[in-house]
Amino acid sequence: MRLGVAIALVCVCSLSSSTRAESAVVVGRPIDSVFFIEKSENRNQVHYGVRVDRNCAPIGDEPVYGYWRNLEEGKDARSPLLGIEQRGYGVSIMRSQARTTGGGSVQFSLRGLAGRRIVIDTFSTPQGCRAVAAARILDQVAELRSIYVKLGGLLSLQVDRLLLRGTGLSSRADLIETVRPGT
Repeated sequence: MRLGVAIALVCVCSLSSSTRAESAVVVGRPIDSVFFIEKSENRNQVHYGVRVDRNCAPIGDEPVYGYWRNLEEGKDARSPLLGIEQRGYGVSIMRSQARTTGGGSVQFSLRGLAGRRIVIDTFSTPQGCRAVAAARILDQVAELRSIYVKLGGLLSLQVDRLLLRGTGLSSRADLIETVRPGT
């Protein structure tokens, strides 16, 4: 079974979860938060969204985008990623975009996790467009919910480890994988 179809089926079966409610949007509007990165340094988060068309399919050459949710300033405060922040949080290697009549998918990686392929599948539901991100976590295909960055070293400017968090698509088990820089 194609990865995208499997993800869509799992998502449709679990639409009642709180993470799904946030990602449902009016058809044709961007889906602002598919997954996010949080740091040990403060409460601010980098969220990743996807631009979709009226059929809920990814649109444009770079449909996936990241931005800051500045939770230290307030629940609705947002700002773009700065140029220097693109090195760690930026989207790169955007690949094949599949488009269907009810959605589509896009493959990419994050610059700070270049070896890890992420697939965002978008699809239409009666509530609007929805999206889910999938990646391999602990050697299982999983819905990627978040990445936690533990900073350390001199002035806490170095990445000590990453925790990839998600749910196994087959097992439905919560998964957490620790990734250390250089591994």
